[in-house]
Amino acid sequence: MSIVRQPGKLLPQVLWRVLPAATLVLLVSWLSVSWVTQNELRNEAQTRLSQAATDMARATGAQIGVIETAAHSLAANSLLIGGLTDIQQRDGYLATFFQSLRIPGPAGAHITLADYRGRPLAANGTSRSYENARWVKAVMKGQKHFNLSRSEMLVAVPVMLGGRPEGIVVVEYGPGAIAQILSAAGGTELTLLLNKSGQVLYSSNLEILESDTALPVMEDRGWIHVEKKIPEYPETSLVEAVPEAVALASVTKISTLMLAAIIVALFALVGGIYLAVYLATIPLTNFVSTLDKIGDQTGLSSRMPPAKSAEFNQLADTFNNTLTCLENTVTSRDALTEEVAERKRAELALQKSEAETEAARQRLVDAIEAMPSGFLLFDRDDRLVLFNKVAADLNAHIGLEFKPGLSYDEYAAANMRFQFPDIPEDEFLEKLSINKAAHQKLRDHGEKSTLEREFAPGLWVSRVNNRTAEGGSLGILTDISDLKLAQEALEIRAAELVRSNEELEQFAYLASHDMQEPVRVIGSFCDLLRLRYADKLDEEGLEFIDYAVDGARRMRSLIDDLLTYSRVGRSEIKLQPVPLTGVMGEVCDRLSSRIEEENATVTTDELPTVRGDMTLLTQLFQNLVGNAIKFHGDDPPEVKISAEKKDGNWVFSVADNGIGIELKYESRVFQMFQRLHGRTEFSGNGLGLALCKRVVERHGGDIWIAPTEAPGTTIQFTIPA
Repeated sequence: MSIVRQPGKLLPQVLWRVLPAATLVLLVSWLSVSWVTQNELRNEAQTRLSQAATDMARATGAQIGVIETAAHSLAANSLLIGGLTDIQQRDGYLATFFQSLRIPGPAGAHITLADYRGRPLAANGTSRSYENARWVKAVMKGQKHFNLSRSEMLVAVPVMLGGRPEGIVVVEYGPGAIAQILSAAGGTELTLLLNKSGQVLYSSNLEILESDTALPVMEDRGWIHVEKKIPEYPETSLVEAVPEAVALASVTKISTLMLAAIIVALFALVGGIYLAVYLATIPLTNFVSTLDKIGDQTGLSSRMPPAKSAEFNQLADTFNNTLTCLENTVTSRDALTEEVAERKRAELALQKSEAETEAARQRLVDAIEAMPSGFLLFDRDDRLVLFNKVAADLNAHIGLEFKPGLSYDEYAAANMRFQFPDIPEDEFLEKLSINKAAHQKLRDHGEKSTLEREFAPGLWVSRVNNRTAEGGSLGILTDISDLKLAQEALEIRAAELVRSNEELEQFAYLASHDMQEPVRVIGSFCDLLRLRYADKLDEEGLEFIDYAVDGARRMRSLIDDLLTYSRVGRSEIKLQPVPLTGVMGEVCDRLSSRIEEENATVTTDELPTVRGDMTLLTQLFQNLVGNAIKFHGDDPPEVKISAEKKDGNWVFSVADNGIGIELKYESRVFQMFQRLHGRTEFSGNGLGLALCKRVVERHGGDIWIAPTEAPGTTIQFTIPA
């Protein structure tokens, strides 16, 4: 309030909060743009130099090849070959022939015909002896010789007579020939010719030519360069280069313009802030003044004067209307006290409900674990849900690990195998079938059964089986070894045992019923609170109740999804021919309301008939198409389903134009409870794609996210053909 009463203090504080951040953002943007532009120009220069160096290397190699070809042609000339063997002919026209001899390529070629030792026989200029040259022996073995240095370029080829080298043709150029070849080939700002050790043989820049090695000098002076080997002459390479300052000259101009724009923007920002603070302070000062009058006068008759801004006028009208409503409303202290008390009672009731629910759950677990008898609870799918340590110890002899999810069939088969280890297999299967029939009769009709048998030598167990309200089964295992050893005490304790079993059966029924109570109690109490106290709670209290109701609803949804996920893994697959075109028709019918609501388009190519489970495959396609419709972008959803046969499998694709999934999340999205978006963006529990993966794997296939350049997601999976 003090800042509003003294507007001069507001501007420095606003500038202190806004200006550094704005300056930092603009400078970071400036540096980022400069860096990106510099890299792009450097890459462009590298590409241009690479192409120029490649072209220069090819052209230079071609020029040298022309010289070598001319040398070979000269070595094959019959007149020249005759001059090697006929001295008169050599002294006659051969000298005249060489004086007028020219070959293709750069001007100034010195051509010499030498004997097998390198001694000159004829030349088109001053005779030169190569008798001491190391390469003479190699040429006389039928090899060509090429040498390139700063002072010369030399090509020597053998003259063959009767399949044997009898002499040598030497074509030699001075240093100017290299410049002629490279000048004819073109080039960029700087062209270098290097030997295999990196020594400069030719340079269009004399300073670099004087250095022993060019590349370090170029890097020190800021040159961008590219080196390419000359084809057919790998010991020689060409370097094309351009000064970095020339290549990146435009970056400096752009950076200067951007810096000037940043300075102008900062000045404009300061002026805008000053104007905004000035315009905003006047009506706020009036607003604070009105509040001061209300506090001083104990009445509500003061009103906020109108302002020039439409927004502040609307604020003034709203504030004045509020004062008018407050004047017309009389709220007694007793009513306010009662409202606070009611809110407190509602909060206490909610806390008590939560505490009772948690306590009931813990009492159930503690009571079952503390029971003297074994406790086995199977659900409607005949999967073990709850057991205590006594039950696990009593069944330790069968060698079966007790854990949630153990099927009743596995448990019964292990017990039967221990009880009858030596009977034939057909008799064993018959007894096992009788046991399963009795268990099914218990589940279907609720007929309680009691069995007493010797689980292990000296260990007699009484097992009471009963049906639960949810369609599962409950087994109570009691160690009656002492009762078997003391038959005379059996009749005395029989009545007590019957009563104990009846109490345990009643407790088991209540326990199985109460397993669903926690979530239902929370939801019911929250609904009751909203129904009774909606008019007495403020918005925050109602919001808390909504959070609790939403949590209970999501818990129920999560339990349903988990049951569905569990059934997919436990239920038996019924393989039969399934026409997938019909399955897609059923899926579109189920999703028709969502398709119409989102204005979605679902197209299907001709789909095959596969062997699989109709229910599971329908669930698979429904989840994939539903996800494609749910996770859409701004455009109406478009979903396409296609299939192709590949490597003995049908590969199915479900493609959409939605928001897409990055490939780095592929392993995550197929796991349970994995979500890439918040609940406020998209509903769900993160089990949809995990369920799809389980269905595909149960059919012997794989599922993955296919990479695509188009927007959206393409999920592919296989089913054996």
